[in-house]
Amino acid sequence: MSLVKKIPKIVVVGGGAGGLPLATILGKKLGKKGYADIHLVDISPTHIWKPLLHEVAAGTLDSNHDEINFVTHGKKNGYSFHLGEICNLDKENKKIKLSPLVDIRTHQEIHTNREMEYDYLVLALGAISNNFHIEGIDEYCFNLDTRNNADYFHDVLLKNMIKIMEGTNQTLDIAIMGGGATGVELAAELVYSFQEVKKLMDYNLEIGKDVNITLIEAGKTILNGLSGYIQEGVSENLEKLKIKLETNRKVTKITKDHIELADGGKIKADIKVWACGILSQPIIRNFGLQTNRINQIISKQNLQTIDNEFIFAMGDCAQVPLDDKGKKFAPARASNSLQQAYFLTNYFKNIAYNNKNKNQALIYKYKDYGSLISVSKFNAFGKVSSGGRIAVKIDGINGRFAYWTLYQRHLYALYGWFNFWFFTVGSFYSSRVKPRIKLH
Repeated sequence: MSLVKKIPKIVVVGGGAGGLPLATILGKKLGKKGYADIHLVDISPTHIWKPLLHEVAAGTLDSNHDEINFVTHGKKNGYSFHLGEICNLDKENKKIKLSPLVDIRTHQEIHTNREMEYDYLVLALGAISNNFHIEGIDEYCFNLDTRNNADYFHDVLLKNMIKIMEGTNQTLDIAIMGGGATGVELAAELVYSFQEVKKLMDYNLEIGKDVNITLIEAGKTILNGLSGYIQEGVSENLEKLKIKLETNRKVTKITKDHIELADGGKIKADIKVWACGILSQPIIRNFGLQTNRINQIISKQNLQTIDNEFIFAMGDCAQVPLDDKGKKFAPARASNSLQQAYFLTNYFKNIAYNNKNKNQALIYKYKDYGSLISVSKFNAFGKVSSGGRIAVKIDGINGRFAYWTLYQRHLYALYGWFNFWFFTVGSFYSSRVKPRIKLH
């Protein structure tokens, strides 16, 4: 009697900047060849790269064009997709539980709770904005944590544009709280969006007069933690775009019409966006895994959770140490998530090929290629390197090109060289014939 070798079942939960590349590469290298059974679970049926959500919100990117359907992508790349939201974890029996699928309009249950077994589980759940328990944020503020949130913001933005264009003596006040990359890039993208609307609809939407955009930051400078070169260059460009910078101003409360500050001041705002800090998904608290103060899963240097050798955590939902002392950790960046996807691919290849001893020497090492901040189509600033200590300052057309390549690296991981070029060329020609702003 011949014995059939059991192949490992690897389940990746979260199809974001790290989870989808991991499932894709594992599917190509192990799933298609029969060395492992690869599965991806996500709450959404499609993927869009999270660093692009500020463009979706401003209407300068059509999310329907750039989204990737998990089912068809999985079919082509050797993994199976499951639509659902993880709600619990059974570590002893190696099972995850998925919440029922519910009709968002009627709230009726379409599909009951499901369970999935695994041999190895990778949690790549990403993170959301941290509201720091400030009153009014959940009720009155937008965030760009998901594609649905970005689409909703865009819909409200369009209606407010129509309001000021059809009204008399009307102004639109937009306040963005958080001077990090998301807040800065959204502010600049909104200016570009209004300029395109002006061209298409022949209506003079003037920033600083018809539309007021304010960027509020609690710290002394925007883009805290980045180099002074980037901070100064971006600040100067935002001011040229007539975006008002309010630094050293801590938000204490949000009301329907105003933002209240710790210094007693108030800022009027019709549209309010919260883009401060990160917090790992609240559902993680139900998993019985050790977490830090922002709810990230505490992992080892090989990305295994410290609680269980069969469970791994990656990306923004994980606290991954970069040294033996546990004082330096992998940053919450899309580039880190992609690097971790390649690391875990090698790790699981050793398991599938029965080379488990090689994994004892595998330790994740993050390579810092620098930082890049986009000021929409106007400019981009950064300090980039090849992963070493020497960083080169870039801006202008070189900065914009370098920023563009960040997304291209993500696409290359998902499509491979051949299909990547088809997608890139198709996107280029599509942009020549379609309007640069989405007005629906």
